[in-house]
Amino acid sequence: MFNLIANTYSWATSKVKDMTGVLGGNAKVVISTQLFFSVPVVWFSTYWSLYLVELGAGKEYIGYLASVLVAVQVLVSFFSVFLVERFGHKRTYIIVSFICWPLSMLVYAFTGNIFVASGAIIINSMFMLGDPSFVFLYLKGVKKKSTHSGFSVLNILFTAASFFSPIAGIFINKLGIIDGGRIVFIIGAILMSLAVAIRTFLIEDVESKRTKDGVYASFIKYKSVFMSFISNSYLLKIILIDTLMVFNLTVINTFSAIYLTDKSTVALDSSLISYFPAIYAAFNIILSLFVVPKIKLRETRKYLQLSMIAGILAWVILLLAQKGNFWVVTVSYALHGFWFAMYFPLIMGILVNSLKKDSKTISFSIINVITLSASVPAGAIAGRMYILNPKLPFIMVTIVYIITLLLLGKFLQAKNKG
Repeated sequence: MFNLIANTYSWATSKVKDMTGVLGGNAKVVISTQLFFSVPVVWFSTYWSLYLVELGAGKEYIGYLASVLVAVQVLVSFFSVFLVERFGHKRTYIIVSFICWPLSMLVYAFTGNIFVASGAIIINSMFMLGDPSFVFLYLKGVKKKSTHSGFSVLNILFTAASFFSPIAGIFINKLGIIDGGRIVFIIGAILMSLAVAIRTFLIEDVESKRTKDGVYASFIKYKSVFMSFISNSYLLKIILIDTLMVFNLTVINTFSAIYLTDKSTVALDSSLISYFPAIYAAFNIILSLFVVPKIKLRETRKYLQLSMIAGILAWVILLLAQKGNFWVVTVSYALHGFWFAMYFPLIMGILVNSLKKDSKTISFSIINVITLSASVPAGAIAGRMYILNPKLPFIMVTIVYIITLLLLGKFLQAKNKG
């Protein structure tokens, strides 16, 4: 398994080098440092819930905490534009990245208190403050005609970090969730600090209109851009699709590790679940390299439908997995990788190209608010469902994929008639 992961990563790295020829400026800086950032994110997202459960948190508490995290992301999304107008894209991104990732991870690693750990996770969830700035700093090095490829490369690098997930599994296997998790989080915080330091010196700021306007003035601008959304039915439909997928990801990211290690469900050893992000990454990268760049604009919605079918199959297979069946779960995560490889670059490309140039920062912030607001109850609902039956949250996930597939079909039919 390690040889397969290593060979796939080496091959993917060589392909990414070929694709990055069309990218320059900030994009190259981001790409060269992305693994220092993405690897700790994968480690943290894989084990944070298990770590908190080991500290004594219950499944329902985890669900409610997940809802709080999404609610915090909604609230801070309102203020991302305000920060950019005051401090610019670069300063906003650097400060937010350092506080919300390496600093909060160190607090999480060293505390043995559930509530302090929860506070660290809440601070971590505020990274959305810098999300619009990251997108526009990255796009400074990407030509408009290469937007799909630019996001595809970024997706590959986010995903390639999962090849290093088994490293965290080794520490967990040898030292347990608490001690092993602490070492993993500390190493992750160091790597992220290096990435932030390098980007501080090498990334060039993006020109943005800086003002001394207060929060109220920023909300007036929000209202103006939001009203323009109302008249754009095409954009509203894309936002609806993305909202449903964010809802699903909230449930998946919160409860998948708990479900896989639950003695009443799949009952896998906690160290084994570190392999699944790597398996997910392998299929994601193959599709991102060979399929996504060849997708024509008129084919976008068809491939989005295919991604939803893959998502449905992924979670149906997981629900049917028997105790200790590693390989069935492997198939599930391979299909999950197919879903994300198709979905992320296509939906981001549509959104970026559908927004007005002079209001993209505010538009991204509003989209984040809309998609996250609908996902606020996701964790709490899934937590209650998990107590009743561990399978229920993932049955809900599957139903949401089916609904999204049907909506895409209806949207296609409407567009064809038009």
